[in-house]
Amino acid sequence: MATLCIKGIPEHVHLKLKQRALANRRSLNREVVLLLEMAAAEGAQTRADAQEILELALASRKRCKGALSVDELREARQTGRE
Repeated sequence: MATLCIKGIPEHVHLKLKQRALANRRSLNREVVLLLEMAAAEGAQTRADAQEILELALASRKRCKGALSVDELREARQTGRE
């Protein structure tokens, strides 16, 4: 496994990485490795263009029949977590 030394990381970025690692119960090193893996994988995927995303959003909006109540939103959230 390779080793990488990164110099000149801004203090605010370092702090955010440490907070993220703590929240995810990982070491700072493991958190950075996972973020790098995700970034590398994302670069390999093909990205949808803006027009395709817009068309999907508009089609989704047409299927909606109006606004949901707070209770309906709460129920949908709970159902999605089961």
